[in-house]
Amino acid sequence: MAAVVMAGTLAACGGGGSSGGGGGDNANIDRSDGLPWDTVNQMYVLEDVIMSGAEHLTLWVDNAGLGDYVVEAYQSIYPDVRIEVSVVGHTDSRRMMQIQGEAGTGADVFLMISDHFGQAMNSAVINEMGKYEEQIRARAPEGAWGAAQYDGRLWGIPTHIETIALFYNKTLLEKLHAEGVIASPEPATDFNQIIELAAKYSRPADSVWTMRFPPRDSYFSYVYLTAHGYELYGSNRTDPSMPNLNTQPVIDGLHYFRTLRPTFDIAAGDANWDFTVIEFRNGETPYLVCGPWGLSEAREGAAENGFEFGVVPLPAVNGKFGRSFSGTQLACVSSYTKYPAAARNLAMFLASDEILNYFFREMGKIPALKDELIPRIAGLAEDTNTFAFLNQTQRSDAMPSFPDMDSWWKVAERMFEAVWEGLMSPEDAAAKAQDDYDELRRLAGQ
Repeated sequence: MAAVVMAGTLAACGGGGSSGGGGGDNANIDRSDGLPWDTVNQMYVLEDVIMSGAEHLTLWVDNAGLGDYVVEAYQSIYPDVRIEVSVVGHTDSRRMMQIQGEAGTGADVFLMISDHFGQAMNSAVINEMGKYEEQIRARAPEGAWGAAQYDGRLWGIPTHIETIALFYNKTLLEKLHAEGVIASPEPATDFNQIIELAAKYSRPADSVWTMRFPPRDSYFSYVYLTAHGYELYGSNRTDPSMPNLNTQPVIDGLHYFRTLRPTFDIAAGDANWDFTVIEFRNGETPYLVCGPWGLSEAREGAAENGFEFGVVPLPAVNGKFGRSFSGTQLACVSSYTKYPAAARNLAMFLASDEILNYFFREMGKIPALKDELIPRIAGLAEDTNTFAFLNQTQRSDAMPSFPDMDSWWKVAERMFEAVWEGLMSPEDAAAKAQDDYDELRRLAGQ
């Protein structure tokens, strides 16, 4: 396999021969941060015991195929380097590193979702990226690398990003247009159009609905609040003492959110994967709000049930575009690693063109790249469905990584569910969510 390494700004993994290990008294070696940095190849010099294969690096990824591919590609550059791979979910890695890192059985490099970043910093399980920071900022969009920044330094490298968008059944919309039910076969540009369609299309007795989504999941329903001006943690999303839940934008957003009930009139607790994504693949639902993780199901369903589907960025909310949440997967270096130079090099390789192409080609992941670098990912610009998610990230907010977000997720879920079920008015639900959040912070000593 020919290794396609990062050109220009990310030459971290492109070193060969003399730049790989050792370093000695080479005039091109900078040791200002304690580790030998090759100023010519712009990379840390790998430890000799790693370069020789006397010791190995441990890598945690959430997909066995990905792990095999990384090892093969990395060894095409450094044939003697040994990498032991374990499959650990990116939502579990931070917790497991807290347990196994200090015990010496954790990973040198692992993947982690960005909203765990604050807890990872609190538990001191990740190491900073050092002199690779300039390369990371030059390659990834600010919304992605910002998810790994603390105190002005970067503690991980973004590999890919996720957000939600609107799936639509193209075949069904064309049929509804031909029947005169809708004025155009094009997907909705405002959620109001979906609400209007629900009055004609939804059939509660047959469990036929116009749009499916998990209403109490605040990752999905956040957009209805931001469309009304909601600012979580302030205008810069930097103050965890300001959830701003009992505010007019939240109340207005909840009132609108409640009007969506006819589009999917089921109990919030029943809106699981089977009742959302799996039902969309059956071909009778015009719209689905989901992330890129739903693409494979939609493709399989379209093939099995004879329909075409598409994906577009989220519609406006009563004429105004809201901002969705976006998550970033980070490749992180363990603070417990014995080989910080090699570990940083391997972490950078996880965001190389070679691996990002694999993420997109084999796993449908959206690379965390600036717009001008998208052409490096074969087929991404031409894949309109995946590209829709990339476009939506331009109208998204990175999930805050404060530990306090655990409290926000809890109270926001209860708030959305109470309004969806008609158990509380938007005003009362917003006030209770604020009180509950403040109480959780008080109990945590914050």
